[in-house]
Amino acid sequence: FTTLPTTTNEKKSIEEKINKEATTLFTVGGIYTTAGSIVNLPSELDADIFAAGEQITTTGKITGDLHAAGNSIIIDSPVTGDLRVTGNTIIIKAPINGNLFAFGNTITIEKKGMIAGHATIYGTQVKIDGTIEKTTKIAAELIEINGIINGDSTIEANAITLSDTATLNNTVTTASVETPTISKNATLSDDYTHEVLGKNKNTQSFQWKNSNNNSFFLSRIFGGFIFIMIIGLIIVFTEPTWLQNIAKISTEKIAGSWLRGFIYISLLPTTLLLLFITIIGIPFAFFGTVLFTLTLMLGRIPIGLALGQKIWKYNTKKPKKKDIALRLGLGYALLTILFAIPFFGWLFGLLTGIWGSGAMIQEYQLTHNKK
Repeated sequence: FTTLPTTTNEKKSIEEKINKEATTLFTVGGIYTTAGSIVNLPSELDADIFAAGEQITTTGKITGDLHAAGNSIIIDSPVTGDLRVTGNTIIIKAPINGNLFAFGNTITIEKKGMIAGHATIYGTQVKIDGTIEKTTKIAAELIEINGIINGDSTIEANAITLSDTATLNNTVTTASVETPTISKNATLSDDYTHEVLGKNKNTQSFQWKNSNNNSFFLSRIFGGFIFIMIIGLIIVFTEPTWLQNIAKISTEKIAGSWLRGFIYISLLPTTLLLLFITIIGIPFAFFGTVLFTLTLMLGRIPIGLALGQKIWKYNTKKPKKKDIALRLGLGYALLTILFAIPFFGWLFGLLTGIWGSGAMIQEYQLTHNKK
């Protein structure tokens, strides 16, 4: 991760920008982390950024990597590192000096959007008006290319359109169910091949419906991982002892954690239902529902940390916050893979939340009893 500026004046300057322009932007060990309904990053920031929200917009240069998950994401300023985004609508209007990883519904790289590195794009509708310099992989239902791809490219879709201004260099492989619409003025490499996708073709058993579902599935998984990691990083750098205590309890007092977790998930929904049928209790029921959902979600964080710590042992008895964050990232990445398993993933997620919630309750009880 990119570290924060080292001088006092530089730190003060950036902190003033944070306080003035983005009250939800947290400085977490040299990483900027923000979450909210509307996220606007208008200032030049020299750090890696994790952002989650309904609408995310950048207008100030980002010197580092940007990880963003939201409904609408507009990149309107340069990013010197990698860009990893997942959302419903993604629009890239500015240069990206690193690699691009984009998962979403409608994805557009406008004319001023130049990707200097590699690009991996999965979506429903993808439109390329800008330039991609290196290896490109695009899978979508509809793909329209009006720009330039200089690296080797693999393009798979239901329908592909290459306009007058489209330029595809190096090794180019396209595959589609429908015959591609290629303008006579489009510039294609001599090393160009096309595969027709369909039931009667043995070259590739590609079914767009499944690929489309996979893109949204990956988008949801990636977005969930980023969202939980944002919250986890905030906790690591604000309450590391509390989080480590819960992780320790979850592995050393397993039975107690499971028991409390199952009691919690059994009793609270019933209580909320009773509150919903009473007029005076409806506000409390809504609050309780949010709390219940949040607790199950947050319960995954200490379990991820516990898993990461089991796999990657600390070299010291008093680990630094950065070391804790790395273990959390490792552990939760592995949990995310389990959550992605078809048919059973949701069950792993639920059980992990119950386990972690029980450990949180147990930690509270132990701390309260000591007092």
